[in-house]
Amino acid sequence: MIKDIFISYARKDLARVEPVVAALEQHGWRPIIDKKALKPGDTWPDEIQRALDSSRCVLVVWTCESVDLDNHEWVKREAEAGEKKKILVALRLDDVDPPSAFEFIQYADLSGWNGDRAHPEFLKCIEAIKSKIPIQKIIDMLDDPAAIHDVLREAENIQFRGSDRTVFTMKRRKYTVGMHDHELINWIGEMKCLIAQYLG
Repeated sequence: MIKDIFISYARKDLARVEPVVAALEQHGWRPIIDKKALKPGDTWPDEIQRALDSSRCVLVVWTCESVDLDNHEWVKREAEAGEKKKILVALRLDDVDPPSAFEFIQYADLSGWNGDRAHPEFLKCIEAIKSKIPIQKIIDMLDDPAAIHDVLREAENIQFRGSDRTVFTMKRRKYTVGMHDHELINWIGEMKCLIAQYLG
């Protein structure tokens, strides 16, 4: 299953990162955090790579711990993977500079953050994550009826303009109520046309 956000962080920061994860989940996203994603018996490098490959965004969390890349090689690798795919978003929880390899990548400054989801820097982080959602991928997923529920969740984060948000909401409600097969085919075509307007 495609996940929205891969969280790259130093394991010692888990307790500080969990409120960020909870806030992202409140936005309807499905973050991957290795502590929760890995099961007994998993080969963690393979599972981490699979999680990276299936994510739409990599969120790196810079702290006093994670900027020490000598001791947190995986944070570096995960952030590099996100940057290579052009899906990296950065935030910092401590007043530290990002490692030199990432110094030109703007971050949301949440040093001293108390969990306030209306904090301007947290909102910047949210907008940055939204910008990484690939519209074409959403359109392509509409061809798989089994994925439509996931598509509707993904499409919630599109920055619809004008009355398009209302149109989307009505179409989503129509799908929830249920349709005959021929109606579903028409519905998919209409939804594709609506979403395609937001291709970059």
